[in-house]
Amino acid sequence: ERLARQAVGQSLAAIDAAIRAARSEARHASMPLDLAMLRDQLRLTPDPAEDALLWRHAVHEAGHAVVVAALHLGTIERMSISRQGGEVARRPSLVPGLLGDLENDLCLHLAGRAAEALILGEVSAGSGGSAASDLAQATTLALAIETTLGLGSSGLLWLDAPQTHLLTEPSLQRRISARLTAAEARAQTILSTHKAALIGLAEEVLAQRSLRAEDVLPWVHAVQSAAARGTDTQPEGACP
Repeated sequence: ERLARQAVGQSLAAIDAAIRAARSEARHASMPLDLAMLRDQLRLTPDPAEDALLWRHAVHEAGHAVVVAALHLGTIERMSISRQGGEVARRPSLVPGLLGDLENDLCLHLAGRAAEALILGEVSAGSGGSAASDLAQATTLALAIETTLGLGSSGLLWLDAPQTHLLTEPSLQRRISARLTAAEARAQTILSTHKAALIGLAEEVLAQRSLRAEDVLPWVHAVQSAAARGTDTQPEGACP
């Protein structure tokens, strides 16, 4: 079971190949197949650098989850981390698309980065990268607020131009950057308020590698209850 958790993120083909290789190794050595052989073939030998990376991924994803809970942004269906990164899968709440709703989404996109800064003291490049990254999605949303949704400082304006072209305009760049900076600061304020839950959830996903909806729900309730009381707490029975 522990080995299965450690292998979260590896493809079925890679796991199947590792099992076959471990069986072959055992057969050629005239030894029974054991977990150590499987662990070696899965490349899961202890590595302090990998442990630090997984902890960063856990903190990052826990940051997203805590903000989902604090701002009531839907239902978390699954959380997972691996050496390649992490994921918080959620079913979003239905909202009318007001400016406040969009600002909540900006806060959520940047919550992983804010959690890294708060807990680890330094952010990684994990929030950026591809067009599917947190930073790319946040930038696209902030740009839409200003240029196509009629909710920005330009008022009733709809600009039909490629994103890369629009972002070359200096004053628009400044407005987008200001929105993103404010969203990240708001996320860090929320996470500071719920720091104990943030760390506890990060430790849980680090230990389990994959959490289902029912595993995350106690943490969601803890954050929402604490928000209602104006305190920070963890689920009943959780380790401090």
